[in-house]
Amino acid sequence: MTLLDALNRKISMLFTDERFLEPHGPPPVDEPIVGLLPYRAFDEQSGLFVNRASCGFMLEVAPLTGATEQTISLLTAAFSDNMPDRSSLQIMCWASPHVGGILDGWRDARDGAPEVYRMLAEKRTGYFEGGGWTSPLPGTAHLLRNFRIFVCGSMPGSLEKNRGTLSAARRNLLTAMSGLGTPAKALGPEAFLAIVDEWLFPLKEDRRDPVEWRGLDPLHQQFAQGENSISVHPWRLVFSGTHDVRCLSVQNWPEVWAQWQGGNLIGSPYSDFQRVPCPFLATLTFTVGTDTSDSTRANLKAARSTQQADTDLARFLPMIREQAREWQYISQKVREGHKLARCFYQIITYAPLRTGDEAEQAVRSLYKANGWRLTRDRYVQLQSFLSAMPFFPAEGMTAELARLGRTKTLVTWTCANLAPLQGEWKGMNSPCMLLIGRRGQPFYWDPFANQEGNYNVAVIGKSGSGKSVFMQELVASVAGAGGQVIVIDDGYSFMNSCLLQGGDFVEFSGEREICLNPFSIVDAQAFESDPEYREGALSMICGLVQQMCRTKSETDDYENSHIERAVAEVWRAKGTGGEINDVGLALEGGKDKRIRDLSHMLRPCMRGGIYERYWNGQCTLKIGSHLTVFELSGIKTRKDLQGLVMMMMMFLASDAMYHGDRQRRGAIVIDEAWDLLHGPASKIFIEGLARRARKYNGALITGTQTVNDYYKNDAALASYENTDWICFLAQKADSINFLKNSGRIAVDEAMERDMKSLKRSGSQYSEVMILGPGGYAIGRLMLDPFSVKLYSSKAEDFEAIRRLQAEGMSLAEAVEHSAGGT
Repeated sequence: MTLLDALNRKISMLFTDERFLEPHGPPPVDEPIVGLLPYRAFDEQSGLFVNRASCGFMLEVAPLTGATEQTISLLTAAFSDNMPDRSSLQIMCWASPHVGGILDGWRDARDGAPEVYRMLAEKRTGYFEGGGWTSPLPGTAHLLRNFRIFVCGSMPGSLEKNRGTLSAARRNLLTAMSGLGTPAKALGPEAFLAIVDEWLFPLKEDRRDPVEWRGLDPLHQQFAQGENSISVHPWRLVFSGTHDVRCLSVQNWPEVWAQWQGGNLIGSPYSDFQRVPCPFLATLTFTVGTDTSDSTRANLKAARSTQQADTDLARFLPMIREQAREWQYISQKVREGHKLARCFYQIITYAPLRTGDEAEQAVRSLYKANGWRLTRDRYVQLQSFLSAMPFFPAEGMTAELARLGRTKTLVTWTCANLAPLQGEWKGMNSPCMLLIGRRGQPFYWDPFANQEGNYNVAVIGKSGSGKSVFMQELVASVAGAGGQVIVIDDGYSFMNSCLLQGGDFVEFSGEREICLNPFSIVDAQAFESDPEYREGALSMICGLVQQMCRTKSETDDYENSHIERAVAEVWRAKGTGGEINDVGLALEGGKDKRIRDLSHMLRPCMRGGIYERYWNGQCTLKIGSHLTVFELSGIKTRKDLQGLVMMMMMFLASDAMYHGDRQRRGAIVIDEAWDLLHGPASKIFIEGLARRARKYNGALITGTQTVNDYYKNDAALASYENTDWICFLAQKADSINFLKNSGRIAVDEAMERDMKSLKRSGSQYSEVMILGPGGYAIGRLMLDPFSVKLYSSKAEDFEAIRRLQAEGMSLAEAVEHSAGGT
């Protein structure tokens, strides 16, 4: 070796540059990894895995999305009381890139719907294809990932020796996790093979082939990619020549750490640039001794360190006093019933080849920002990697790590705080709306899956927040899953999406003869037999007449009583053949001049009036399509008529819900326009609709710019007070401050910060905070380019599509062309 070569080697060792280091070292090991695995069999009777020199079990646990002091106490008790002597526990957080199953579930739920919904779903899932390795948002590390948490318990020795002990430990851990409200399940052999296959043989596909367990063959020989090799280098591992895998362990721990802070280590919830740009596996492994040995060791260490802290040497080495305080604390915890454990925490990154440095730096920076300091394990990469695999600690790996000084002695209370149990909310089982968590977790949200109350939704977002787009996607999700949706719109926001989905688009303008006589809509049989239906029908007709009489003010109680009497008289005399003209005539015959004045105010809607065609005769509108949009912009200059039409549309929609199949979901959607409704009868009708919708498997979905908009009239407030789901999009800071101070919603400091962080990033995504009976979660509505153009309310996008249609393109072709397609 020349002097220059020696200098290059020295420099490379200092700066971890493998380009110069590796040629002068021994050749890298390149062998099939399955030969190193201890897995041998699965015992179906006990549900335990049998390994070369140990046995154990593996659980999958739902990720935590926060924690409290009670959470930590329950975890500490689970670790202290349920771990047998000389057993090991591994807690793993896997940011899996394999999200194809979640996306497929959402797409496949549209199989029974019209073909357009399958097409829209294919475009969405196609847009997310490969998102586990490459961000759908250029320039960011916002990868799609499925956060999965695993807990492995193992003990050295034979199955016969440990069967009862491990079975009890597994049972107690399942009970403890249930107490935390985190569902957990024991993994069988196929699930075990599938997850370990992901760790040993990374693939860039979103989906993996299922692994079939063969009971007569050794487990370690059954991995789907078992012939793939691993190349061992001083600073990294290379899997099958395609993935750069690096193991980082903890060099310096944070002075203070709580379980709820663990969510920051899977990626910052507030910055797309403080994320890990590849899949990763975080593991905490700890092995306990015996109660007697723990107590003896803790007391001895505490006594010795305290003695050393009183010497002159401690003045020159402050760390001696720190160690004394630490061991005194540990000794106190052991006396309280906690156990001592040898712990090892590490993070493994799975980066595509030639991107390992970037991934490592991102992980280091993320942990450093949270008070941790990581180090790359030189020359022990394979040992580190294997120590993270299930059951290796009980195979002697913990003792090997301890001999190399790589473990740290902690109490189980500290382990409960450090355990990587945090993930993102996984949503609901019903694939209605598809959203993406800030850290990349795809999840379903379904307002109809609420088990604790109604299905009603309030969508609140300032102008430009993406509120209209969010509501359109919610409508398409409900309709695409087989539901029936009626939309009352004012601004053509829903026109393109309605027409593409094959819905009925009803535009109120002078070009179409429309009659909305409320009497002819009522179901006479239901009116007589169902008191609840009768109450709703009467309140609707009376409220309609009240608004006809006074368009800018409210009728008083005396006037309302006579309106109710007149409506009842007309119903008794003519039933569904009645009309508004008959109500006016009934009021005209009143003895009191005030009542006769009501008839005069009703004249525009009676025969001979300017609005006679809308309120007299047989109703010409029927709701039969899976999606119907009523567009009121054509009469927006006549606010008095627009308010009346809006109320009638709501009754038509509620009537369709009443007579519909109760197994089929239904939704009535109103975006703003609450100022068009006023009066006590409107309040009663809206309140009854919001309250009864769940009974008919229906939901009332409303939209405003601020919560305060709901307090501007009684009808809007009645809707809001009967709503269990509130979806906040980006809000003005002043609106959030006012909301918090008003007490209309309980907003703590964490929720306030989250609300103020909500944003829209151009056409890439809009963020929404979904507040429900069980708390809140934040998701991103990320749309494919086709849906972005389809839902767009921008004038330039709308006009571009109309121009392309005028040139002969179909709506789908025009949207595709505008989205950049061919």
